Amino acid sequence: MKNYFIDKISNEFKYKISIIFKKYINDIRIKNISIIDVKITKNFELIKIYFLLPYNENINSKNIYKKINILNKTINFIKKNIYKNIKLKKFPSKYIFIYDDSIDKGYNIYKLLKNNLLKYN
Repeated sequence: MKNYFIDKISNEFKYKISIIFKKYINDIRIKNISIIDVKITKNFELIKIYFLLPYNENINSKNIYKKINILNKTINFIKKNIYKNIKLKKFPSKYIFIYDDSIDKGYNIYKLLKNNLLKYN
């Protein structure tokens, strides 16, 4: 059974975290990231924040690892701002940033399909 309360809270966290990055984070290395999704576990212990890098950035595992390390340094700032803006009895204690590579995978599939269609036409 789907838990609508957790979905609603996840969407609220996504919105608030996006606002924090747009207004308050001034580090140019992570200023332009996009928050794609936020998932909270049922017991409110863990929050997974899925992000996407701008298209013009060099996307490789080393660069993604650097971005995640920089993002991890902002967790306390994010927590403080979220605690002020969202009224809950319990907050997630652990925050994890995860790079969302679904757009990259989709683009690779598009290139494969395009190349195969060109071969057969």
